[in-house]
Amino acid sequence: KPTSMITGVLYEYKEHLYWLKRELIICLGVGVAFGIVAWGVGALFKINKHKVAKGLKIVTVMVAGIILLVWLLRKGYTSFHYTSYDPIYHPSVGFLVLAFITCGIVFVLKRSSKEEKLLCMLIVMVLFITPLGSNNGSYQAFNNLFLAAPFVLAKIWDFFKTDYFKKKITEYPVWALRGGIGTLLIIFFVQIWLFGAKFVFAEATGIQDAKTISKEVPALRGTLMQSERAEEMDDLYIFLESKNCLDKEVILMGDIPSLSFYLGMAPAFNPWPDLLSYDQDIFMKTLVEIIAESRTGKDDPVIIVDSKFWKDITRERVLKEYNDTFIAKTEALEWFISIKGYSLSYESDKFMVYLGK
Repeated sequence: KPTSMITGVLYEYKEHLYWLKRELIICLGVGVAFGIVAWGVGALFKINKHKVAKGLKIVTVMVAGIILLVWLLRKGYTSFHYTSYDPIYHPSVGFLVLAFITCGIVFVLKRSSKEEKLLCMLIVMVLFITPLGSNNGSYQAFNNLFLAAPFVLAKIWDFFKTDYFKKKITEYPVWALRGGIGTLLIIFFVQIWLFGAKFVFAEATGIQDAKTISKEVPALRGTLMQSERAEEMDDLYIFLESKNCLDKEVILMGDIPSLSFYLGMAPAFNPWPDLLSYDQDIFMKTLVEIIAESRTGKDDPVIIVDSKFWKDITRERVLKEYNDTFIAKTEALEWFISIKGYSLSYESDKFMVYLGK
């Protein structure tokens, strides 16, 4: 549906209301409790009320922040497994919500300048429009937080240092709210820093024992991976280098589109021809064009396929996990290999390489 571009983004904010409502309940609950304590202390004891109030405010902030932190961690608000976006997803959406709320408050306040109100409108517009059409929810808006964060943080700091409410019935809940906001900001900044330092991209099947670094592939130096995968990549790279193939174009098949980048080989066409969105007629037409170009003296591209994918789909044409489009594309590639006289020159558990004459 055309409206799914908008509803997809709004759904994430709607989903985040689960966290927002409970965060407010925790903070306001702590604030009201300490407000009652402050009122009782002031009414029953003849002591320096100013010092007591100051001490209770600090305790209110700390208690609200600690309770909220423990609850968020227990409920899975974030994680410390940096092989997915889980560590930053909820904290980042939370910051977006905080940015929208902050801009809304600043916009309606009479004391806000025209420039501040204009900036609020621009921030809301940028954060909301950016994800539209991306099919990635609010992730694109995360990239624009560098535009919104300075203004939002400045206004939050203004909220922290200004006493807007003097009555105890509202004063302590506001201090507890400060503690809650502070906790959310600490989680956000700590997690984005750790995510940047520790994130490792993992395949959908997960990742285990990523302790080995490739010794041969320049693009993968410094990248941790499983020892078997590192060995596979090193062996493949050494073979292609020995055959002087690294300067040639490459055709990939079997959900291995990133291989062209790792090896530094330019793709002959779409590096991910397996995708359903890549039309099989265009795929066939491109192969025919490559045959025509090779007659002019251009080097034949190297063909690299995923071993399991290739063996499965050529061993039995009708498999439940492969649809007709996949089968048609592999048949076209087999035809191309036959017409051009390619030969299987390298085979491992992960990769098969076909080279032209």
